[in-house]
Amino acid sequence: MAALLDLASEGLSPAALVAVLYCIPLLWSARTLVTAILRLLGLWHPNHYRWWPRLPWRSVWIVVMYLKEWRELFRMGRKATAGWVGIPAALTMLYRPKKILLGRMFGLGVGWLQPIGLKATRHLAMFAMTGAGKTTFLVTLVSTWAGSCAIIDPKFQVTQALRRIRGKTWIVLDPYGLGGVPSAVWNVFDEVKAAIERDGWDCCVRWMQKVAESLVITSPGNRSPFFPDAARQFVISLLLYILLCLPSEQHNLVVFRRLLNRGHDDVASDPDEAFATLLYGMRQCDTFGGVVANGAAALENMGNETRGNVLATAREATKWLDDPRVHRVVAGPSAALCADLKTDDDLVFSLGAPVSAIREELAPFARLLTNTIIHVFETVRAPKRKPCLLAVDEMPAQGYNRAIETAAPVMRSYGLQLLAIAQDIAGVKAAYPTTWETFISNADAVFWMAANSQETISYLEKVLGTTTHLETIDEA
Repeated sequence: MAALLDLASEGLSPAALVAVLYCIPLLWSARTLVTAILRLLGLWHPNHYRWWPRLPWRSVWIVVMYLKEWRELFRMGRKATAGWVGIPAALTMLYRPKKILLGRMFGLGVGWLQPIGLKATRHLAMFAMTGAGKTTFLVTLVSTWAGSCAIIDPKFQVTQALRRIRGKTWIVLDPYGLGGVPSAVWNVFDEVKAAIERDGWDCCVRWMQKVAESLVITSPGNRSPFFPDAARQFVISLLLYILLCLPSEQHNLVVFRRLLNRGHDDVASDPDEAFATLLYGMRQCDTFGGVVANGAAALENMGNETRGNVLATAREATKWLDDPRVHRVVAGPSAALCADLKTDDDLVFSLGAPVSAIREELAPFARLLTNTIIHVFETVRAPKRKPCLLAVDEMPAQGYNRAIETAAPVMRSYGLQLLAIAQDIAGVKAAYPTTWETFISNADAVFWMAANSQETISYLEKVLGTTTHLETIDEA
């Protein structure tokens, strides 16, 4: 308005001033009409909205909000300082690339056209029951994401909707053939070898520790943690033995599973002798201070019953590797590496399978891929201008995952934006009985979508508060 008055003082005719004033509602009407038509035709994109001419009131209002926040510092303890976001404040959250798309503006009982975005510095969480619109939201989020992506995608709905769109290279891990095309191969040993090329041989012990932590977990509250802990130590030694002592064509998890179950049955036909041959070969490997030899010696020094329980724990945790369909995905040269997600903004990793498989037999595979991506972003020093989106659907199905628990609050500083998705609070609480609430309290945004779980509803009531409406009825 001040600018219009300046124009008038400079000699602008009244007719021209009226024409300028009419331009504002005309532009608003044109924007509304064009956006509505594009939405009906399926051609509208959230990135389009920011290109329309707008009055520059948002910058002024942001300054006003900062001043209000500064004033609240002097009022703490005397009155409530929290509240719902007003319409002007919400409208200042205009979506732009590199922000998290939260959806359309909604106010006064209607949905507006402006997309709302959030500049996140921490992870995101989502609680959505089946049929709540989660897949539609993920398709929109991934399609608007400017950087690379990695998705745990049950039912392959997001992948099927977006993989044919140009501009992105999709590495689709599809053990059960849901996508109708051959699955890509991802070999975790290739990730370790790439890390060795970047950082030297000393890093491979730490890498195998991360792989073993993904394969064999110790759940919080486990009253007998010795067996999973001991099994994990032997798995580390066996993985290093394969990397250091076997030919490169045997560097994969299929060979690891065969050695864990049968030992060197390619050398000895007797089962006991075959496993003894494996342990003997491991004891001869003194690299890295004898990590491999120590793991074999520790297993040999156990009593028969204890050794049997430790091996049974490791074998039970890796039984998913017996599926021939999984063999085609984890053995062979990798189509791409997780490290490429940090250097290539046009790369997408996707792991898809039926929901029941993600929740059951393939949960360790999903955990392995998730943890590898997290560790890659922690260790690869390449700068990341556009964050990588890591969307982990059915996150509680992975079981207790220490990598997610410890790294979630700081992943964004490494260039990784985590979106942890669960059906309800009960699932997260089962996997993380003591720390489940940190996924909510430390998140920059939490999406709640159509909850039926009473525990989830009760938690929302506690967080949002309750209001009682009283109505009086006049007696006739």
